[in-house]
Formats: sequence, structure tokens, C-alpha cells
Amino acid sequence: MKSVAELVETCWPDAYRIAYSVLRNESDAEDAAQEACAQLHVALPDLRDDRAFKRWFYRIAVRKAYEIARTRRRHDGATVTDAAVNPTEESLDLSRALERLPLSQRLPVIFHYYYGFPDNEIATILGTTHAAVRVRLFAARRTLRRFLESDSIAEGSICHD
Repeated sequence: MKSVAELVETCWPDAYRIAYSVLRNESDAEDAAQEACAQLHVALPDLRDDRAFKRWFYRIAVRKAYEIARTRRRHDGATVTDAAVNPTEESLDLSRALERLPLSQRLPVIFHYYYGFPDNEIATILGTTHAAVRVRLFAARRTLRRFLESDSIAEGSICHD
């Protein structure tokens, strides 16, 4: 296995992206990624199976992002889902539609489509069941389809007027 410094350098971009997916704030995402990488250094000796490293590390990153979200919520009264981008009158693309999803649906989509994890590994990362992941992915696809179709209709009516 790589040295801890090499692992941190390799894992930092994914830790940041995962944390940003949860927190929707660059500064908070950097803090969460930094904490996840620090936890990596401390907890690495406990990892029993090197093949499970990514899943194990992503779970740490998600947990650290949730911890920061809870702390932020206590201080300013915001919820994690409040951090999602509110829809605007601008054209809606897939990334904007993804941001509009509730966090419980957004994370399974990210881990499934962006990172290529199977449902059972996503369940492990998120600390939920395989069935819950499948339900969340189904609901997310349906919601994304609705967001994108409604945007397409809105754009079409604007263009033809």
C-alpha cells in the first residue's frame, strides 16, 4: 500500500468533491476533506482489507461532512438541504438538477454514476441498507427526469414565442 502522504494526496480531490456534494460550500468542504484526510492518517492501521480502501475512506469523508453540516446547522439554523441551490429562471442543466435533489438522493446518484459504486457498496458508504439505496436512486432518477423535462418545456416555450 502507498504511504500515508501519497494516500492523502491521492484522496484529497475525492474527499473534497464528496464533502462539497454534502455541504455546497467551498470552505466547509475543504475543512471536511482535511478532517477526513487527518482521520485517514489515524485510522489507516485499522483497515483490514486494502481492497475496501475507497469505500472505507469515502465513508469517512461523508461522516466528516455530516459532522460539519450538523455543527453549521446548530450555529446558523440552516439544514443540509437548505444548502442546495434554489432553482432560478436560468436554463437548468444536469448539474443544477442534481443540486436540487435532497441530500438523501444526491449522494447515492453521485456514488453510483460518478464513482461507479454498486448499490451494496453505496449502502456501506452511507451507512444505510441496499434497499434504501435502490429506492433513493429510483426516486432521484424520477425527480431528475421531471426537473429536466420541465426545464426543456420551459425553454421550448420561450424559444417559440
